[in-house]
Amino acid sequence: MDEQDEFWLSEEMAEWLGLKKSEYLSKLIENQRADDYVFEEFIRYEKLVPDTIQHPDRVYERVEDDQRVRTYVRTYEDKLHQIVVGALIADTKSGNDVFVPIINFITNSIELAQLFGQGESSGPLRN
Repeated sequence: MDEQDEFWLSEEMAEWLGLKKSEYLSKLIENQRADDYVFEEFIRYEKLVPDTIQHPDRVYERVEDDQRVRTYVRTYEDKLHQIVVGALIADTKSGNDVFVPIINFITNSIELAQLFGQGESSGPLRN
């Protein structure tokens, strides 16, 4: 990683991200159906995260606690939806926004994907 590629999170932001991760994980556990993918299977699909972010089927954006949160959703198979939720954090050095993932998971439930896909639609959408 080049020095120009470095991005530092404030302690306050790191704490907020940790709290959000706990909140989203609780939401996932509470709403996940018994016939859904189990947590141990999530790691097998980690390799798809970059593709989900670069080529999502749907993108949602909202503001939580004065922080922009973006959700990427991509369906890979008939019943494999990958959800990646993260914060858009301004990099004062570059002036760009940096997407910092908070949680990602797979599900076979379109209802669970929709629960996490809240906010305004943004970006190109695919059918």
